[in-house]
Amino acid sequence: MIEVRNISKQFKVYQALNDVSFTVKEGSVTGLIGPNGSGKTTLIRIMNGVLGASRGQVTINGLDAARETEKVLAMCGTLPNIVVYMTI
Repeated sequence: MIEVRNISKQFKVYQALNDVSFTVKEGSVTGLIGPNGSGKTTLIRIMNGVLGASRGQVTINGLDAARETEKVLAMCGTLPNIVVYMTI
């Protein structure tokens, strides 16, 4: 399970994320969708422990992403910049 709690990220004067929270249950397939500059990549980097949050916490299967980065990276995979086209 992934738990993102009250994540905020400030880059000098730019607020990239502000109080983002959500839970992804085991076995789910989840995507982040939003316009350019909305903080998707920043959030993924924080979730993987590659970038520190200004505030908040991410846990993945009970591991703190900021403190146990190597273990988190060993169990996670991301597919950045994937475009999915659907026809109806």
